[in-house]
Amino acid sequence: REGLPLRKSEQAFYLEWAVHSFRITNCGVKDTTQIHTHMCYSHFNDIIHSIIDMDADVITIENSRSDEKLLSVFREGVKYGAGIGPGVYDIHSPRIPSTEE
Repeated sequence: REGLPLRKSEQAFYLEWAVHSFRITNCGVKDTTQIHTHMCYSHFNDIIHSIIDMDADVITIENSRSDEKLLSVFREGVKYGAGIGPGVYDIHSPRIPSTEE
């Protein structure tokens, strides 16, 4: 989403380009290679279809500051069939979460 144009009229083209670019970067790997992507600090509701179209095996997302709210888009509504890795460490904080957290 960082590069997503502000103009709505330009967003669909950008998302198609981004998905195509992502898929080109891993089109030559073996079937046994697991493809991961990472997205942090984003609202996924309006780009979930593009995330699915990326066809990554696993997405890791920032989750430590959102109280698991960012995970809801992957559980509700659209079916997201790939793996999800919710982050527990915030790289912008020196604090290390406890085991209970």
